[in-house]
Order: sequence, then structure tokens, then C-alpha cells
Amino acid sequence: MNQPSNIIASLTERSLAPVGGAGSDRSLGARSLADETSAGSHRKIEPPSAIAEWGIKEIEQALARKIPNNLLKTLPGINVKYIPWYECTKVLNKYAIGWQWEIIETNLSSDRIFITGRLTIPTRDGDISRCATGTSELKKISDEGVLTEIPYGDPSSNAEAQAFKRACARFCLGLYLYSQNN
Repeated sequence: MNQPSNIIASLTERSLAPVGGAGSDRSLGARSLADETSAGSHRKIEPPSAIAEWGIKEIEQALARKIPNNLLKTLPGINVKYIPWYECTKVLNKYAIGWQWEIIETNLSSDRIFITGRLTIPTRDGDISRCATGTSELKKISDEGVLTEIPYGDPSSNAEAQAFKRACARFCLGLYLYSQNN
């Protein structure tokens, strides 16, 4: 696995490293995803117990289900629901055992950071990877015209979290949220 760029202070590889298998907490605590069918009925899916036990179709079907509201957050002021990166990791830990995240490219402009990451999920069909990008402002100009630091998080972590969530959506995790928020 490539090491994250030294340019950024990002989410550590430990926080998004491959997890699962013996001794891992894949239970999501008391939280569980229910399988939603078009009829609206719910049935619980037994998650895989080993790396590459499921094929990509089974993993995407599990990840495509509606996310329980207690895993979602709402952006203040604009009422947009999203799944935080740390909740994505819990879902991946449960249904995509052995997943890996790596930052493959970091670019800077005068006012933004751009991060490209790759999410790889081992399946019985082989390792499947999907890439996505994330971006964040480095500084912000206030209403008074003053250049200020970003008031929440740090730009590299924000950009990486965005890239990670977008890569998860490419495996169907939370994908429906993008269309519901438009």
C-alpha cells in the first residue's frame, strides 16, 4: 500500500486501515442495517464471516440498503443528510471485511486541496477498487474580506473524508443520499 503524502496531515491509515476478521468489532454495536426491498419489508442479512466470502454483487446489495437514521448526520442550515466517514468504516467492517483505503494523489492550488483515494474491497471475485476525489478550501475569505482559517476540521482531513465517502458511494454505500439531497 502506498503511504499517504507527507504534504497533508490526514486521517491516519490506522483509522481507515483494513479491519475485520478475528477480534474485530464488526457488530456496529446495537446498530444494524435492515435490508430494504422495493416492497418496503425488512430482513436482516447475516454479514460475511471471512475476507472474500462474498462476491461484489452481494457486498453492493448489502451496502445499498437504506442507512438507519442514527448513523446519519444533518448539515446545519441546509438540512442535508450524510453519513460520516467513521460510520462508513463501521459498515465496511461488517459487510466488506478486509477493505483497504489509500490516498493515491494529493494536489494543492492557491486556495484548495484535492485528494484522490482508492477503496479496495476483497471479494471472492478478486479485489475490486474504486477511486474518488475530495476537495476542501485551505482558507476562507470572510464577509468582511479578511482571509481566515477554515473554522471546522482541517482541510486535508475534510478532503480525505469527502473522497472516502464518495468511494464508498461507488460501492453503493449511501449512494441514495446523493439523489435525495438534490
